[in-house]
Amino acid sequence: MEILNLRLMRVAVMAAAAGLASGGVYAHGDKHGAHNDKNGGHHGAAAPAGPCADPTALPSLNCAKSPTPAFGRDGRLWITWYSRGHIYIQHSDDNGATFSAPQAVNSIPEPVDDQGEDRPQVALGPRNEIYLLWTRKLDKPYTGHIRFSRSLDGGRSFSAPINVNDDKDVIAHRFPTFRVNDRGEIFVVWVDKRDLEAAKAANKEYAGAALYYGVSTDNGATFQTSRKLSDNSCECCRIAMELDEQGLPVILYRQVFDGGVRDHAVITFSDLTTNSAPQRVSDDQWKLDGCPHHGPALAASGDRQHLAWFTAGENRQGLFYAHSSKDGFSKPMAFGGPGAERPMIEALGDRVVLTWKAFADDRTRTFMQVSDNGGDSWSAAKEVINTEGASDHPLLVNDGDKIYLSWQTAEEGYRLTPLPESTAEVAANASTKDTENHHEHKESL
Repeated sequence: MEILNLRLMRVAVMAAAAGLASGGVYAHGDKHGAHNDKNGGHHGAAAPAGPCADPTALPSLNCAKSPTPAFGRDGRLWITWYSRGHIYIQHSDDNGATFSAPQAVNSIPEPVDDQGEDRPQVALGPRNEIYLLWTRKLDKPYTGHIRFSRSLDGGRSFSAPINVNDDKDVIAHRFPTFRVNDRGEIFVVWVDKRDLEAAKAANKEYAGAALYYGVSTDNGATFQTSRKLSDNSCECCRIAMELDEQGLPVILYRQVFDGGVRDHAVITFSDLTTNSAPQRVSDDQWKLDGCPHHGPALAASGDRQHLAWFTAGENRQGLFYAHSSKDGFSKPMAFGGPGAERPMIEALGDRVVLTWKAFADDRTRTFMQVSDNGGDSWSAAKEVINTEGASDHPLLVNDGDKIYLSWQTAEEGYRLTPLPESTAEVAANASTKDTENHHEHKESL
């Protein structure tokens, strides 16, 4: 069901959409992380136009490029986004039907990375503390610092942003993500090029970048010294992170293996500062001299981890899913079909949801599959919603009971859509959803 449908950006974006949603998200050969794919499309929503291009207009969620949501433990939905130098946050107590007025987090404006792979994010603590994370762009291209702010008074005020990375050089500290466990410990991981720069200075070879992380045990007042997780990570793919049953991080990322192969690895922790070696979890043999700009997705429930990723490798091409077991990881399962991209995954108990998007019949369409048994078997693929214009990556978020699709589109603005809770509900809703989408398409002509 579409809850929010504000047509503030009904603009001519078909040309951008064709590139954006053609399924061609692949390597662009730019080692430094340019944001446009080879088809000329942008991975985020359309550039501001119409009312959103008016420099005197008030900031609006529906004009944001990459809004990112999270539910608090009290059921309140928070969403953060970037506009004209400021990180904004809003909340909703009716699952996105209405939102509070936008509130600026940083009083001093600063340029921010704002695209699908590197986007402002929000996380809630065990007492509904509000934490914000983003990448501040620096003066040199493809460089940045990891920025953090918090509110301990329910969003009435936010702290001045601090840097999480302890290296102050003007180099890449980018693509961060973070989680907060039930003890209130905050764990941040990001792509860091300090080792690449050191290798260059020593005239040595160094593939990709590195993963670094920081930990806060004082509700985000300070972060401990940055530590390295792994060398040779892919330099411009988002990192996926969830928490295991002990509240410790599980990290899935794209690693540069020998020969320039960019497949995926998992790192786990035995305590907040002791991590495993990277465990390779995909052997797709995707060899390329560039960055796919297409990171993986991860969900955790009980003792099982659920993985989803994109590859264009020698061994496999397309979207794939696997889950952990006592014997390692299951055999990769293909899903989505030709042209599918941007997989996301979410799990609540044994219920697991996969989503992705694909371009067909002049529209970008989001699809889903549901598992009732922890990923052992899946429903047929069904369409959720679609749009005619450009769009952000579809995201998944849960409130502890239901799983929602969060999607920003240039034409309809922000939409939060509750997803079916079982394979039977997917099948029962299929014909109704097909009819709704047909009506929506007719009205837009």
